[in-house]
Amino acid sequence: MTGAVEKLERLDRLRGRLLSGEPTTAAQLADELGVSLRTIMRDLDALRDMGVLIETDQGRGGGVRIASGHGGGRVSLRFDEALDLLIAAAVAEKLQSPLAPGGLGSARQKLTAIFAPAHREGIRSLRRRILVGSAASARIAGEFDMSKARYNESLRRAFIERWCVRLAYGDRLGRETLRLIEPQYLLLNPPAWYVLAWDRLREAVRAFRVDRVSGAEITTERFAVRQAAPFLEAAEANVERL
Repeated sequence: MTGAVEKLERLDRLRGRLLSGEPTTAAQLADELGVSLRTIMRDLDALRDMGVLIETDQGRGGGVRIASGHGGGRVSLRFDEALDLLIAAAVAEKLQSPLAPGGLGSARQKLTAIFAPAHREGIRSLRRRILVGSAASARIAGEFDMSKARYNESLRRAFIERWCVRLAYGDRLGRETLRLIEPQYLLLNPPAWYVLAWDRLREAVRAFRVDRVSGAEITTERFAVRQAAPFLEAAEANVERL
């Protein structure tokens, strides 16, 4: 999620660079921002989607500029983008990484202000369902497969909007089972992420490592948030809520 914070900062830098009015090309922008040409082209498309009018000249060395008379506006965020950034900032702040930018608490407050007042309590409630614990054991850290823990839109949406999920899950022996769960809490034991869920079939708390989730299908049934205590007990005693 820290990648989302970096992208937002890069988009602001890119917009500012274009607003300077100095002649430039996509290749020069990529070099200045330290990213690939493909990333710059995606960033330019992202700015266009945000309403920034960008003109480009055809050809490999074509120039890039903000359309004449257009001020560039401010970089705006969709609800889900702002929520992702809020969670990313809160996780980075809680982990106290020496590589994380300073002033994350202030940034988090500004991100919270993006939401309408009616939504802010819902955001605070959601943050309380994201838990950060101690580092994973050497065994878990070695096993955790970040490539398989890829972004799962269905599971993410189910967690945020409180939908029950049919989960396809493989255990440590590779045996796959189908579960009907309530994704109540998320737990980070760096670098491993877990879904702390209420298993409807077993009527018990279960922890599912996200890199072992092979499929998630949202149902038509919503769930109520349960008390945290049994989920914390199933995880570890020293976790903190965001």
